[in-house]
Amino acid sequence: MLGASSPIVRRVRLLGLATSLLLASLANGATVPLVRGLVLETIGEQTENPDEVISGKRSLKGSYSGNSSFQVYLRTDAALFPLASDRTYRVTFRYKILAQADRGCEVLFFSPKAGAVGNFLPSLPINAPVGTTGVAELTNTLGNFDDYQLRWNIVGRGAIAIDEFQLIDVATGFVLLSEDAEGTAPSFRLARAALPPARVGRTFAITLAALGGRPPYTWRSGTLALPPGLQLDADGHLSGKLTAAGSFLFD
Repeated sequence: MLGASSPIVRRVRLLGLATSLLLASLANGATVPLVRGLVLETIGEQTENPDEVISGKRSLKGSYSGNSSFQVYLRTDAALFPLASDRTYRVTFRYKILAQADRGCEVLFFSPKAGAVGNFLPSLPINAPVGTTGVAELTNTLGNFDDYQLRWNIVGRGAIAIDEFQLIDVATGFVLLSEDAEGTAPSFRLARAALPPARVGRTFAITLAALGGRPPYTWRSGTLALPPGLQLDADGHLSGKLTAAGSFLFD
């Protein structure tokens, strides 16, 4: 049961990049960190093959030769990186066709709940001869569902490399998630493990602090709203009077 002194549950994203990292395996057994919330599926990998890399030392790669109609090789994790309903997002990335897919490759914003009722957003198909390179861009306004993922699929059999991915909040122009497969994503963490509780109607103030990256930091709320009555300044000062009790997730 929530009370007037219920704690604020916080999740703060710095400069649009998540605060912790996941590891993805290379074919040679080495590991390179991917930003939190981005998942390489079984048919996905990081490639260092010079004939496949788009830029730098590595690119992300999806390759499938089975019999399924489509396979996901890269996606965001809705639990670790939630996308806000009714909000507009843009995804951009570079690509290179390594083996032309039977029916092409695609990127899309997908909600299992929306799909269950036949509600699908338009995808961006990529279907071109081997060796074709380019820049893909897809903009969608999400429906009123809370489980959207950003997915990269191979439709049929084929292979593709992608690089320099960015996910952008169109309303603010803020880069929420980015990945270049080089293992150079900044590693940030909050200096405090948890924020102190706030009481409804009473003044609350704290200055957020972080470790890692390159200070000075610029703080900004993301797609999930701050607790009602509080505001976050660019210098990390979180303050105000809480107007409702509860546990709040914000970024």
